Amino acid sequence: MIQLKLLSPFVFAFAILMACTGAAGSNTNGSGGGDASFSAKIDGRVFSSTGTDQNTNAAFRLKGTEKHIFFKLADKDDPSERLNFEVPAQQGSTAIDPAIGYNGYIKGFVTYLDGAVTIHVTSITATRISGTFSGKYKAQKGSPANTPPVIQITDGKFDIPFSTSAQWKKFYQAE
Repeated sequence: MIQLKLLSPFVFAFAILMACTGAAGSNTNGSGGGDASFSAKIDGRVFSSTGTDQNTNAAFRLKGTEKHIFFKLADKDDPSERLNFEVPAQQGSTAIDPAIGYNGYIKGFVTYLDGAVTIHVTSITATRISGTFSGKYKAQKGSPANTPPVIQITDGKFDIPFSTSAQWKKFYQAE
């Protein structure tokens, strides 16, 4: 999780830079893969969004010996609240491994680490990935005193394209 903690500020800064320069590809309809959408309930509150900026609500096939897919789900116009996932590049259910650096839930300046989170990939094509997810996240040690220690994610579902942005693929070391 240290990787996620260290990586998050750089991803946010890079996102701002790419948005300002237009280098990341600003097509919000998910060119090359259609529209993106996700929804979930976080402690009963609906968290959902549509559209992609080719970074948020877009998937990446990571390079490496084990083929994995990384994606983050957030409102592309306000990524201060987001869910991050890294899963095997295959259909089926996966219990999220907290040791993998991209997983977790972030809201503002509070990071939640995976507790018992399961993601079920229902479909992977050349251009899209979709599935469901649910589980519990635990607040990272050192969080503010008013931070709930555990949050529950229910009714999670996503249907997002694979990113077509060469810049974001390079940044994430993705194919």
